[in-house]
Amino acid sequence: MSFRRRGRVLAVAGLVTLLAILAVVLRLGISTNTVDMLSPDLPFRQHAKALDSAFPELDDTIVAVVDAATPERADILVEALYERLDEAASVRAIYRPDGPFFRRHALLYLSEEELGQFVDNLASAEPLLATLSRAPNLHGLADIVELAGRAEAGDMPSHGLAALLAEMTASAKALRNGDARNLSWQSLLAARPERAADTRRFLIVQPRLDFSRLKPAAAAIDDLRAAARLVEAMPGGGGVRLTGEALIEHAELETVERSGLQAGLLSLGAVAVILVIGLGSVRLILASLTTLILGLVWTAGAAAVLVGNLNIISVAFAVLFVGLGIDFAIHFVLRMREANDRGEAGVTEAGRGTGCAILLSALCAAVGFLSFWPTDYLGLAELGLISAIGMFVAAVASLTVMPALVGYLGWRRRRVRVVGREGALTASIVRHRFGVLVVVAALCVIGSFRAAQIGFDFNPMNLRDPDSEAMLVFEELADDPRSTPYVVQVLAAGEEEAQRLAARFEGVPEVGGVRRIASFVPSAQERKVSLIADASFFLAPILAQQPSGEPLDTDARLAALERMREALNALALRQDAVGPQAVLLRTALFEMRSAAQAAELEERWTVYLPQLFGLLDQILAVEPFGREDLPEDLQTRWVAEDGRQRLEVRPQGVIRSNQELRSFAAAAQAITPKATGVPVVIDKASAVVLEAFVVATGIAAVGMLALLALALRRPVDVAFAIAPLPAAAVLTLATASLLGMSLNFANIIVLPLLMGLVVSSGIHLVLRWRQEGAAASVLASSTPRSVLLSVLTTLAAFGSLMLAEHPGMSSMGALLTIAVCYIVVTDLIALPALLAMRRPPAPNSPGERAA
Repeated sequence: MSFRRRGRVLAVAGLVTLLAILAVVLRLGISTNTVDMLSPDLPFRQHAKALDSAFPELDDTIVAVVDAATPERADILVEALYERLDEAASVRAIYRPDGPFFRRHALLYLSEEELGQFVDNLASAEPLLATLSRAPNLHGLADIVELAGRAEAGDMPSHGLAALLAEMTASAKALRNGDARNLSWQSLLAARPERAADTRRFLIVQPRLDFSRLKPAAAAIDDLRAAARLVEAMPGGGGVRLTGEALIEHAELETVERSGLQAGLLSLGAVAVILVIGLGSVRLILASLTTLILGLVWTAGAAAVLVGNLNIISVAFAVLFVGLGIDFAIHFVLRMREANDRGEAGVTEAGRGTGCAILLSALCAAVGFLSFWPTDYLGLAELGLISAIGMFVAAVASLTVMPALVGYLGWRRRRVRVVGREGALTASIVRHRFGVLVVVAALCVIGSFRAAQIGFDFNPMNLRDPDSEAMLVFEELADDPRSTPYVVQVLAAGEEEAQRLAARFEGVPEVGGVRRIASFVPSAQERKVSLIADASFFLAPILAQQPSGEPLDTDARLAALERMREALNALALRQDAVGPQAVLLRTALFEMRSAAQAAELEERWTVYLPQLFGLLDQILAVEPFGREDLPEDLQTRWVAEDGRQRLEVRPQGVIRSNQELRSFAAAAQAITPKATGVPVVIDKASAVVLEAFVVATGIAAVGMLALLALALRRPVDVAFAIAPLPAAAVLTLATASLLGMSLNFANIIVLPLLMGLVVSSGIHLVLRWRQEGAAASVLASSTPRSVLLSVLTTLAAFGSLMLAEHPGMSSMGALLTIAVCYIVVTDLIALPALLAMRRPPAPNSPGERAA
């Protein structure tokens, strides 16, 4: 009918295509949120949503990581970045974790022991600070070094002097090498050595999301990157890198777009090449590809209407459609040409001979895809729904549009041999059928041990591009317990519950620390303020003193530098830590004798002195404070409007493996089921995905058995059609395990899908076996070639997916490629050998004869 009424069929097809394109343009989008791929009704997702609702400022953030050579330089850069972003309309809010309040009250956050050490450092540095407050230049530094050279070893603390000389040496070497590095006075006075190296600052930026765009955070990200470039261009060195939830999703969206387009074009090109080789007719190839493209557009239109937003898994539907949708056209075309070889009406015979098998194959493939639909794994459920619709679209298009196109293009009937002879391979399979089955069975038995060892990588962060800046910075932060994103969040009803939960968490071995709003109010403030007052008493005159004299001229600088060299000669003779540092500084200064070098050295050594004296003036005038005095932007991040409080639980050490992440999440869940955060969400999501996998596999198996039983009716035929499945599944998992691959959130769909692929190919062979009456005749018909071409086109499509930049899509393509390779073995070697064991009974109904 489609052949005879081809004009009407093609007109309807054109109208449907236009409507589908309109739906795609207006409705189809992409979401990269991996958590949204799970049902929102799951308890752990409800807890996460409750936290997001109470603290919306924590959601969809970008983290700017500022690194510099010194703490002072890091402060300058982060302040400059803050000022530039504060003017950007695309930025909703900016939060600086170490803002002015914490800098002013920094000493109160030290322990009493650390504060005592800091006060001792200030006391030891009193002569140095007094000298520099009068002469903050090269002359003052030369005085300090001279004084140290004339003093006895015990008169000036060696560790402080050695640290000063080391800082001076680092700046001098940087000048000689053309690098940006100024002397850090904050590092010299740090209470703890690790604080001296604290040269990293953070800004947490919440963008204004524009959901009318495919990339809602694009404007803010562009503004942030532009601001970062301007800050990095400031003289003095330092860098800004970006990460965070919003940026990671943005980067993943870009990767998915590139990967999807690349894989789609590659798969379409590879399929076209295989069709050229397999069909040999330009008009038939054109008809097949046109049918495929129309079906792809129709499927995309259906996805736009039924789903709306694709996710990072369902975006692969296009490649799956190209790889599987062309199969039906191939079976139709080759059966048509085979019928033409025998002088029959090719199109009519093709429709009659393959229609039942095509529809049944589409049903089986759809069952495999839809097996995830009843589960809580919405990501694969959506991919399954779209792909299942695609299978029916491809089947309908192959049986309607394809014949119409063949009639319209005017394909001429001519005798072209498209079926093979019963050659050596055919005869070998039939003759050695027992041996073939024994070998396949042995491989399956051996492979089952290896297949059982395949792992499941449940961390969705491993499905992101590891080479993107956002992921590189994320992993770097995750390697530091102080900045790790792998923290557990708990929403407490109020102060009492927050205090009780914090006490319980502190006794858990997996927990390294608990923070809540009360954690930002230091203890023992009165005693600490008393210690600070002592330091303030002896430093007050120094901090109040104004620099004396005019800036040094050229001759004065050169003279001061020469005095410093002479003093270093005396210091180099000391046997403590000062001696080696004096030698290094003397060496660094050996060739620096020009006026320009002396001026640059003075600048590098003294530029941060005003910042130091200003900081000391602030931190030594501190007073005790309470929770009500904490900054408002801090309080809103820890206490919700309704009084609920947030607790942040950090792990003990660095989480480096999935097992450590799971243990930490389990320990937190044991304290309270309301615990959420990255570790808990990942752990709970993995359990949902594994459960979905088991359920989907069972649904697929039962559904296909039911379909085959209804269609084939004979238990033996059903057994033949399903027999290759366990072999292909075992060999696929065994090979993946040998190659070091793991199952993950993306490629776990492969096994239910594998059922559909194996059974679909097996159906064509079993139904043809019924018609021909012998396995040898089946192998000599066009059906094996149709199956082989179908498998090759599927392999080409999935192979292109394997080349995708996105790790999740690539892993799906890799596992599908392995599976398709084994379909060739099981369906074209093992199944014919199995069919050769028995002749089919005579058809007992017209429907069976037609099949």
